[in-house]
Amino acid sequence: MDKLKKNISAKAKSLWRTERGKAAQRLLVMTLSLCMMVTLIPSTGFAASSEETPLNSSVTSFNSGTVYTIASQEQLTRLATLVNDGRSTEGCTFKLTANINLSGGWTPIGNKDNQFMGTFDGNSHVIYHLNVNASTRYAGLFGRIGTSAVIQDLGIEDAKVISTDNDVAIMAGNAQGGSINGCYVSGEVKGKSAVSGILGSTHSASYPTSVTDCYARVSLTKTGTTKDIAGISGWNESTSIEITNCYSACIGEVRPIAGWSDGGAVNNGQFVSTYFDKTLSPNFSEGSGRIDLGKTSEELKQQKTYSGWDFNSTWTIDPAKNGGYPYLQGFEPGLGGAPGSVSVTLKDKDGQPVSDKTVEIQESSKETDIIPLNHQGEGVYSGTVTTTGGIYDVYLDGEKTDITIAQNGSNAASVVIENVTTGGAPGSHTHDGIAYTAIDQSFSGGALEGNIYLDRQVTLTSSVIVKNGKTLNLCLNGNTLSNSSSGAIEVESGGTLNLCDCGSGGKVAGGSYASIKNYGTTKISGGTMISMYDNGIVNYSGEIYLSGLPIITSGSSYASIYMSSGKLFANDGNETQSYYTGDKLTLNCGNYSSGSIAVYGVNDSNKDRFTLKNTNYELQKGTDHNLHNLVIKGIDKKDLLAGRQRTEPFGRCLPDWGRIRRWYHFA
Repeated sequence: MDKLKKNISAKAKSLWRTERGKAAQRLLVMTLSLCMMVTLIPSTGFAASSEETPLNSSVTSFNSGTVYTIASQEQLTRLATLVNDGRSTEGCTFKLTANINLSGGWTPIGNKDNQFMGTFDGNSHVIYHLNVNASTRYAGLFGRIGTSAVIQDLGIEDAKVISTDNDVAIMAGNAQGGSINGCYVSGEVKGKSAVSGILGSTHSASYPTSVTDCYARVSLTKTGTTKDIAGISGWNESTSIEITNCYSACIGEVRPIAGWSDGGAVNNGQFVSTYFDKTLSPNFSEGSGRIDLGKTSEELKQQKTYSGWDFNSTWTIDPAKNGGYPYLQGFEPGLGGAPGSVSVTLKDKDGQPVSDKTVEIQESSKETDIIPLNHQGEGVYSGTVTTTGGIYDVYLDGEKTDITIAQNGSNAASVVIENVTTGGAPGSHTHDGIAYTAIDQSFSGGALEGNIYLDRQVTLTSSVIVKNGKTLNLCLNGNTLSNSSSGAIEVESGGTLNLCDCGSGGKVAGGSYASIKNYGTTKISGGTMISMYDNGIVNYSGEIYLSGLPIITSGSSYASIYMSSGKLFANDGNETQSYYTGDKLTLNCGNYSSGSIAVYGVNDSNKDRFTLKNTNYELQKGTDHNLHNLVIKGIDKKDLLAGRQRTEPFGRCLPDWGRIRRWYHFA
């Protein structure tokens, strides 16, 4: 740089006194400034941004520096397959972009010959229901991880890892270095030896494995005679493990936190602010030297126990969550499989998870508090209890079911409830505090009244009849009421039908002329009414009320609603509330004459929801409570004032001119 400055200076002197030199002077000053700026640029250069690639079946090997995204069991299995086949993961990142619910058996990522060497970023997501049943070593989500491996920000809930061999844990069977940060596990582990919640074993004092800001809530069982069973890591050399700001609340720890079976013990100097639950593991070996690190369950549920922990940005504690134990920010731990936990899994009639329920438990036959269970995703609701030998009733949406669950305060208890309706608990249903009854199992048609909900798909052999003077409050509850040969529901004069759908996709499907035939009063506030061939609803007389978001469809040459006579309210009967805002529907006024049809509750916000089947009339706005009437096109004002009626070519739906004159306030 000094030499460059001298050369520039010499040239500058020869040009300085000329006009050209003055221009050159400005140029050289700019050049010199640029050179000086170059010297200030860091020698490390600029880092390239990482590329993100979905880990699909098209990926056959890994490129260092690439971030591979994982959102499904298939993609996670793809990672295991490629690693176990010897593909290097060093320098690669694998990031979860969704929670994953594993089904079936799991083959661990990494084996005896092929270690996982990359970064696995859980991205604050959870893997549910990990299930490993092995007869070989290295069982867990990961089989073996290597010196450059990093596992971070990952939760594993309700895991079950069993092996007849050694090195068994939920997170990884074995670690030859690497680090695990910001992770937690819950579930059950059973193995011969080197049994633990997070790591089965570590074996490298030269490359110690670090575990930071993690916890395990696991039931541990060993089938061998050794004592290497612990909450964080089962078998270790004296300095092959370093643990900071962690706790284990596990059943069955013998040499707590980090164990060993022979050779040098793992001394407490390898731990920083790390504890275990001596209430859950009271039979731990006092010779392990862990007495001072053992805390009672109640002590571990108090923030003051955790010296030096970051409860501002890393940890949090809430008596109503995680059984009162601390948990990691960014997660809502579900406790599936954790000691003292209760987990209720809800599935609908198709086996899909139900995630919109309020789930609670209460100890049977006792005046104890109701305990809410938190939804943890995939239809799993969890909480913890501390009773001994307790039997709990399960409540869905405030209604007691016939399901009970036993929890003795230390084991992990769970139950699966199937065929849950999206509108209510199995065997129960309420509307505005009124209990509804499931439709009789043998019902196939005929008179029906009272408060009824569908708990299944119902196929009729004859129509449902709502008799004169009777009321049927019917909730479809996400199910279908169908009749392939005739109308599904017929409401007699003087009868009342209140129809809704508290589930999703409820249908009334009729096969002949109409799904619903109305002579009385029909109020529809939800659900899907569909006719297989003809009209959706035929109103022979009486009144129809539409509010909310019902969807009413018909055959292509028919109408959503066929008005032979009577009144149609595009609201719930009160013009200031609950207007119809559903999908567009077609309206046919029928073949009857003057003044026999009136349409109410149509305003500027929902007028475009109605398509008139005939082109010779339209809905026009009146000034009386946003009322609309069917108005013949082509009638001029003089005809309206004179009250004259036209017959042909407008022989259908002729209005009552007196009413038209009143509504529109013509002078």
